[in-house]
Amino acid sequence: MINDRPLLTVEELEEELKDYAKLVDNKLTVWSLFRFKSLRLTTYCCGFVHMAVEFIYDGTLFNLNRVGLSIYTNQMVIAAAEMIASLYCNFVVPRLKRKSYTILCLSLVGVLLLVMVLIGFLRQSK
Repeated sequence: MINDRPLLTVEELEEELKDYAKLVDNKLTVWSLFRFKSLRLTTYCCGFVHMAVEFIYDGTLFNLNRVGLSIYTNQMVIAAAEMIASLYCNFVVPRLKRKSYTILCLSLVGVLLLVMVLIGFLRQSK
């Protein structure tokens, strides 16, 4: 059991797929995300979060030579961090309570981003 839910069986999955095939006739497209008011805010928020994550991630990668060590050492540190994060996401996260750990992790990300901004501000003031 993952997250206190029973495992999905093949028969249940086939039954769900049969029901889904009936719903596909609605011809929903990507524009449906913006057309329906109930999905519009969720689409905007997901797009903003995706854009912010890409700016932070790509900004870090494009400025590797300014972090402090050699570019090769910086790349190895980032690759090791990504490997640890990937293993954590694949094996640990599915066993956690989603709501409380999401709040905790997003708060931690916010604090770390503020620390990064503070470090950048202090480096510029020197």
